[in-house]
Amino acid sequence: MKYKILIAITLVAITSIVVDFKKEAHGNTNGAVAGVTGSPSDGATCAQTNCHNTTATAQAGWITSNIPGTGYVPGTVYTITATATQAALLRYGFEISPQNAGGFLVGTMIAGTGTQLIAGGKYITHTNAGSTGTTGSHTWTFTWIAPPSGTGALTFYGAFNCSNNDTHDTGDIIYTSTLPVTEAVPPGVDCGIFSIITPVTNDCSGNITPVVKLGNYGTDTLTSTTINYQIDANPASTYSWSGSLVTGTFTTVTLPALTSTAGAHTFTAYTSVPNGGADVVLSNDSKTSNYTTTITGATIPLLEGFEATTFPPTGWTRINNDNATTWTRNTSAHKTGVASAYIDNWNYSSLGQRDELATMPVNLTSMASPYLNFQVAYKMYSTTFADTLTVLISTDCGATWSQLYKKWGSTLASITASGGTTAFVPTGTQWRQETISLAAYSSCSTALFRFINGTRNGNNLYLDDINIGGGAGVNELSNKPSIHLFPNPANDLLTVEYTLAQSSSVSVKIMDIQGREIAELISEKEKSAGKYSSTFDIKSFKQGMYFLTITAGNSVTTEKVMVAR
Repeated sequence: MKYKILIAITLVAITSIVVDFKKEAHGNTNGAVAGVTGSPSDGATCAQTNCHNTTATAQAGWITSNIPGTGYVPGTVYTITATATQAALLRYGFEISPQNAGGFLVGTMIAGTGTQLIAGGKYITHTNAGSTGTTGSHTWTFTWIAPPSGTGALTFYGAFNCSNNDTHDTGDIIYTSTLPVTEAVPPGVDCGIFSIITPVTNDCSGNITPVVKLGNYGTDTLTSTTINYQIDANPASTYSWSGSLVTGTFTTVTLPALTSTAGAHTFTAYTSVPNGGADVVLSNDSKTSNYTTTITGATIPLLEGFEATTFPPTGWTRINNDNATTWTRNTSAHKTGVASAYIDNWNYSSLGQRDELATMPVNLTSMASPYLNFQVAYKMYSTTFADTLTVLISTDCGATWSQLYKKWGSTLASITASGGTTAFVPTGTQWRQETISLAAYSSCSTALFRFINGTRNGNNLYLDDINIGGGAGVNELSNKPSIHLFPNPANDLLTVEYTLAQSSSVSVKIMDIQGREIAELISEKEKSAGKYSSTFDIKSFKQGMYFLTITAGNSVTTEKVMVAR
């Protein structure tokens, strides 16, 4: 039976946790949930109401290492030691994460005796066996591999629980401790490209204006360097930079424009001849960025039912900021076909994380009133654990985003029931179709869409049958043509029955799961209102899932077709 944690930002150390199910308290010696180190990014420890009902006390020196005072040497292996001390106690727990100023993991941790990695290796915490120590203190050790040159300063953030082991949520003592470290500065001249600001991910014009961040990692002030930059294996262009960059500082450099053809590309930038001479560390000179140039987006309708085993679908991307739970393909639940996209909020260990599923660029210009349809399934757990689904659109290649849709909790739920002790797996009738007008964006030829899950450790969220297509406005959908396909699954023949609500042009097309047109079955400029039936030979179609789309005037209806042999 699953017990939902009432405050999921709790440090579960060796201590007891208040839980929502029957308000029982349960000891947990199996490690902390992710994100409770007390770092500026995590923002929390377990010293709070409904958790341990206490306050956290800062304690110096509980995190130590063999990193020299002059700083870590990139790529070097170091030992990190964590020690909790409290008179007369036997039970202890901890969580530590090495983070930069942005809250991102720095370096690589390797678990040792009594410790384990969680959240994709961003956090290290105790194990069951590693929660009991000698009376009055407990020590853990683990390995940390320093990051590449040019990474800069970071801090090991840690939270510790000294438990009275009484299986209640009071009486435990929470401490925090930090270990700031710097990067060792190599003597001499050492510079490099710290990051590529653009191009990244998408380009929608074909004209690239690269922007990079140049850093000085050496002891000597940087006064000049050549920045070399290129797309793919094309000859490199050069840019002569001059200025004054002291040790450990950075500057943003805008480079002359390049032309990029449609398709996937790799942009590379690297430095050479700093201060007119040799660079003492070559490993931090270069950075690369992968991006895709799309002059005109994918044609509509863009149909995605997540039937292909590749995930995310071809051309789509997902953004998983905490490198933990995120959007995946699921075959246990689906509105149609055999699969859907889902995210496991039920077991998500962190609160407030955003996981994004983003489409390829889409050309909306072929229809006067395009729209977005999708199927959603969600069961609310409680108002405390109210997950959110947000849909955004960008018309400037991802530079800015506008909100199309946002629902959470009971408004997001596709069924009225809530609570429960098991994760939600919807039946075929527990879905709801959402329809969003895109008429305001019909002039955009490279629209991007993002489906964003905001987790509150509530319940599983599912998406299926995403259809970015042309058709009537939201209030005119009653004019859409109805459609019935049989047999489905089909083998040699497929019969299509459809009803037109009014006289209009008619087009019936078959597309594969990637939205590519396979065949146009019907194309008529004018057809009277009424019911029609046509049978088509599909012997040449390979086994698999297809989409049949009927367009009547500006209205579109899409159904999945399974071809089985």
